[in-house]
Amino acid sequence: MNGTRRSRKRVTAANVAYYTVKYLRSGRRSTGYRKADPLHPASQLNGHCRVHSFDEYVAVDRSTDESLTLDEMLPDRHDDPATQACRRLDWDQMIQQLDAITKAVLLCLATCEELTSLVERFRKSRSTIQNHKDRLARLIKEFLGEDILRQIQERPGWRNDIDVNRERLTFRWERSTT
Repeated sequence: MNGTRRSRKRVTAANVAYYTVKYLRSGRRSTGYRKADPLHPASQLNGHCRVHSFDEYVAVDRSTDESLTLDEMLPDRHDDPATQACRRLDWDQMIQQLDAITKAVLLCLATCEELTSLVERFRKSRSTIQNHKDRLARLIKEFLGEDILRQIQERPGWRNDIDVNRERLTFRWERSTT
């Protein structure tokens, strides 16, 4: 396009689309043809680089003897550090407002421990411990928002984008093979 503009030739959109599709089908790249480019056929033939599929098995997890793919090893499935830091700031402020029994209830819930273990330790009835648990739930919703439980359970947005792209490619592949 730039070359035709410099030479002041007239080019229609159909011409640009036709040659673009033609180059893409033949495997040409839009930016350069250097052999250092990993997708350039000459670079792969010379042995300077290789292209790997994300579904290729690369390692074995020693703890479970399961094969891992490159796709499973690369992305971090947790929140990004900025989101974690913001949640930690909000959480720390909220925890400072809790009394000892409510903090103990929170610790039991986080460690999957029975709340009945607090009955003897604080010499309170089960209903009192349950009231502290209900108070903790109200406080969390009040401090962190009504939709905090949904936010905690949903996956990071960037992970959704990866899955959507993968599903789209799978659908295209299935459609092209039938």
